[in-house]
Amino acid sequence: MITLTSDAIIALLPMVRAIAHGICLPGHPVLSQEDLVQEGLLAVLAAQRTYNPMLGVSFKHYVRHRVRGAMLSALRDVAPLSRHVQSSSTPERAETIFAGFRRGAIAEPPAAPDVMALHRLIVAYAGLPAREQQVLSWIYGEEITKRAIGEWLHCHESRVYQLHLQALATLRAAFPLE
Repeated sequence: MITLTSDAIIALLPMVRAIAHGICLPGHPVLSQEDLVQEGLLAVLAAQRTYNPMLGVSFKHYVRHRVRGAMLSALRDVAPLSRHVQSSSTPERAETIFAGFRRGAIAEPPAAPDVMALHRLIVAYAGLPAREQQVLSWIYGEEITKRAIGEWLHCHESRVYQLHLQALATLRAAFPLE
């Protein structure tokens, strides 16, 4: 267990805010960006108790994943989707794919992401082959490079790029231009 000073926690605040900004759903009726920041800071405090330096992972890297996970869990806890939709799809990764929309990686989503848009995205994501789902979750959720993904999947980086483009095309089809 490590002990964080208030200065160390303040030093992590920009990272927590950046993660919250990337995950935040604009106009979300329950969770604002500041609510996500609060969840992230609670995750920082919890991470100091569970961090094990013997595993060879830097504390900042460990905290980053714990903060992101806590924020996504908070969003899932208040998600207005039915349990049927949540159990029939993979919403834990859909939020990260939806964040990819806001970064301009997929296409322009509706101006205010509503429940139906998120539902269409989850259904489209659940319909993807498992390998394409994994590629998207690594690229947008874990921010792993295509080269590293190719090594893990035992294929070339260009094949990962193809899988990525195939998955994006399928997701774009869920949001036709009106």
